[in-house]
Amino acid sequence: MLITLRRASRYPSPSPTTLRPFTASSITRTRTHSVLENGTSSLHQQTQLPQSFTHDTLLQNKRVLIANRGEICMRIARAAKSLGATSLSVCAPEDASSPHVQFADEHVVLEKGETAIAPYLDIESLTRVAVENGVDFVHPGYGFLSESAPFAQSLVSSGIEWVGPPPEVLQLFGDKIQARALAQRSNVPVVRGSGNLTSGEECLGILNNGDVRLPAIMKAAFGGGGRGMRIVRDLSQVASSFDSCQREALTAFGRDEVFLEEFWEDTKHLEVQILADGKGGVVHLFERDCTVQHRHQKVIELAPARNIHPELRRRLVDCAVTLARQCNYKGAGTVEFLVRGDLESPETEFVFMEVNPRVQVEHTVTEEATGIDIVQAQLLIAGGRSLEDLGLEQENIKLRQHSLQARITMMPGKGEILNQYKEPSGSGIRCDTAGWYSGFKPNQMYDPLVGKLICSAPGVTSESFEAARQLMLHSLKDFEIDGVANNIDALERILTHKDFIDNRYNTSFLTEYPELLDPSKAKKTQTEHGSAKRLYSEERIRFELTPPMTGNILDVKKKAGDEVEVGEVIVVLSAMKIETEMVSPVKGVVTEINCKAGEQVSGDTIVAVLEGHEEIQIDTTAAEQIGRSTASASSSAVGSQSSDPSMDVWRASDEFVHVAANDGGMTLPIIRSVPASQLNDSKAQARKERNSALRDELFSKVDAVKLGGGERSVALHRKRGKMLPRERIAAIIDPGSSFLEVAPLAGGDGLYAADGIDDLPSGGAVAGIGLVHGREVMIVANDATVKGGTYFPITVKKHLRAQQIAADNRLPCVYLVDSGGAYLPKQAEVFPDKEHFGRIFFNQARMSAAGIPQLAVVLGSCTAGGAYVPAMSDESVIVHKNGTIFLAGPPLVKAAT
Repeated sequence: MLITLRRASRYPSPSPTTLRPFTASSITRTRTHSVLENGTSSLHQQTQLPQSFTHDTLLQNKRVLIANRGEICMRIARAAKSLGATSLSVCAPEDASSPHVQFADEHVVLEKGETAIAPYLDIESLTRVAVENGVDFVHPGYGFLSESAPFAQSLVSSGIEWVGPPPEVLQLFGDKIQARALAQRSNVPVVRGSGNLTSGEECLGILNNGDVRLPAIMKAAFGGGGRGMRIVRDLSQVASSFDSCQREALTAFGRDEVFLEEFWEDTKHLEVQILADGKGGVVHLFERDCTVQHRHQKVIELAPARNIHPELRRRLVDCAVTLARQCNYKGAGTVEFLVRGDLESPETEFVFMEVNPRVQVEHTVTEEATGIDIVQAQLLIAGGRSLEDLGLEQENIKLRQHSLQARITMMPGKGEILNQYKEPSGSGIRCDTAGWYSGFKPNQMYDPLVGKLICSAPGVTSESFEAARQLMLHSLKDFEIDGVANNIDALERILTHKDFIDNRYNTSFLTEYPELLDPSKAKKTQTEHGSAKRLYSEERIRFELTPPMTGNILDVKKKAGDEVEVGEVIVVLSAMKIETEMVSPVKGVVTEINCKAGEQVSGDTIVAVLEGHEEIQIDTTAAEQIGRSTASASSSAVGSQSSDPSMDVWRASDEFVHVAANDGGMTLPIIRSVPASQLNDSKAQARKERNSALRDELFSKVDAVKLGGGERSVALHRKRGKMLPRERIAAIIDPGSSFLEVAPLAGGDGLYAADGIDDLPSGGAVAGIGLVHGREVMIVANDATVKGGTYFPITVKKHLRAQQIAADNRLPCVYLVDSGGAYLPKQAEVFPDKEHFGRIFFNQARMSAAGIPQLAVVLGSCTAGGAYVPAMSDESVIVHKNGTIFLAGPPLVKAAT
């Protein structure tokens, strides 16, 4: 059964902002910005490109279904919204918590499939969703069914516009064999290759006959995106490589056909972005350099290619445009080439690889280099616009700047929940991401792409490239991802490698320098005095083999009782749509196999148990140069003794660590806590009593401020049917969870005694962090029992401090507003400028623009500053009967005159 969830459009047509009371069944949303309801950011993607098409009204009030997930779903939803269309996202049941689901105007939960990916590949189900929800367009994004001719035909037959090439063109380029034939007919150079193969034996026969020479590459005939590929350098690898390639192709694309091509090594991978209108109009948006790859997955992309000769560029783009014209192409596409030789030479050799008949992951770097919004253009072309209508004549398309793109991805290992997540921002920086946030648990059954970081610098010179590279390095340092293993450090190493800086790299770059991806894989040093030798531990160990992440077992290579060597494959795991081989870390025997093919396993599942001896690698030369030692037990502790008795708990032990350095050793003390049993009893007891007294005093003060502004004020407050601020917060946060309050004792200790105010409990506002549906949220609640919830100088400081915490940690803000604005007798100290009281509203605007949701609930009579908070929020709710907003009244007029 299909479950359809709808809500009011997040992008209403422009109209005067209105605020209405709400009952349990009606909520008014106002000034809705493009932010997620669950607090996801990704708003850096919204930077408008110089040549966007938002003036075009073709898609006004149309409905666009996005048959994809993650960052590309959000990118398409944003483009649809900018053109006035309503977006509809879909998700597998296992994917329902992913941010892309809520980002669109509406969403549909698909039927559960045999795997987490299956619902995204179900043509019948997706077509039914499109028809039942009355959509006008379907945009497939990339991957999944983006190159599926049957899916496109199913939609076209249902009267729905397919955002992409027509089905017959998808069929042509979906079959890499047919695509090669078209290239040959069009005089576009290709490498030697085979037809579709059915088995490893057939593949072996072609290689033995010399029809294709080693090294060769196996490719998914109906795939792309770097998946379903295996390089073969030895005939003994053919059978296993074919099986693995076929499985990965079937998982990623739903088709398992594989073919063979000769493998060009030491090449550049360049691709040309094209746009075509299906009416004879074809333009190119220049080339991209996608040479930096790992296992055929692009890591860093550049637009344009560096130092390319104008004639070589002309030859490449002419081939791309010719292929598009030959097949009456429509929409966005990419024509990929391998280039062997110097890019600065006009006669450098190149060959056609394939056409990707869809938008690509790296379209964003071309958008930044040219200033053209490719996704908007796709949608409008699908609606019938010509390139001429869009003003996209070839002579008007220019390169405006150098752009670099780094793909931020999850990596195996570490945890599964984001402890911290923060994207960089600033001039020249763009982030197209999957909408992650602190506390989010990414679904590891899908693509590991977190998002794309694009950095640009004006001009197309060596200086502009270097400026973009430096900006990328700074931005990567500002990209905070903690809790989930990622590749940010690896990207920094790549960008600072001399070969990358000097443009002396090719597609084997990361193979030649594996330490760029993993420092532990640095090549071992060897000298005439010593070389690496392998040893095994004397002790026999028991090793439990666990997956690096959640995934599906594809194959079990060993059984209990099998003897194994270090590095032998035990289990093959499919995770993040990529195969991962789990290998033996010992020389020994398999004692248990606890999994079977087809099972889903998590990171803590013990899939196999082995017993044996660990491999020890010793570099004898390094061993002579670097030694480990410990100082003698008689060595004295480092540091002086403090007169503070509490410092007696900490001391330096008599153990030391010797750290080798190139110019000598450095000795550091190991710092350890002393167990309470070893402390002087009298001192420990004295500290315990003092700390207990301080704790009791703190709890007493906190309990006192929870009573609010006094019995009379609380009674009047409750008579109006209102809850106290902490009661309101308790009703909002997740049941059983705690509330981490900020500065609960602010406003105490006679701060305003000179004004005749003995105490200002909690400064007149309660603020802190709580969990709402498992998401950390900053809540600021006025306490109307304390001087009507008005703002004193300390209230302003507390509110600003809460906003600072929220901004630093990207926490959505919920304002429980019940305030009369500034406390008028102290108005001379509550300045309305943006550095004091007015800073509250300035912060709301800045956080909203940065993708941090600002939500307000009006719970009482609110005026002046109390009215500005909901007015500056992304969404506001007014409580029926109690909530009102006004900007003036007798007290305010009297005070002002």
